[in-house]
Amino acid sequence: MSWVLNRVLIYIIFSFYAFFVFCVFAVWYNILGSLWLALSITCFLGRKDPAKFSAIFVVQMIYKMIWLVTTVIPNLLANTLSPMNMFAGVVMLSFIVLDIMYIPWGYLFSESKARVE
Repeated sequence: MSWVLNRVLIYIIFSFYAFFVFCVFAVWYNILGSLWLALSITCFLGRKDPAKFSAIFVVQMIYKMIWLVTTVIPNLLANTLSPMNMFAGVVMLSFIVLDIMYIPWGYLFSESKARVE
């Protein structure tokens, strides 16, 4: 799936950027960079069989939703959202939409994980 490969490339770029550039500012950036790096490595490993790694995409979708609800929306309503955070919010929202569209929900919630190739 090409969306998986695009996601892998985006996460690798963002994770290295966050890990090696922002990590000098605060411990939280280290945590964020480590999370993105771990997710990008997992996405890279799951590129051959994305259905088996689809739970990772669910985790990503959930943390993005939490960030939007707890950070972007309150700052947007208070008119204190910076242009960079607005851009990041739009990017995260687009990833959430893509996650909802492309996560194999039937595979995740089926009782039998045995699949015919």
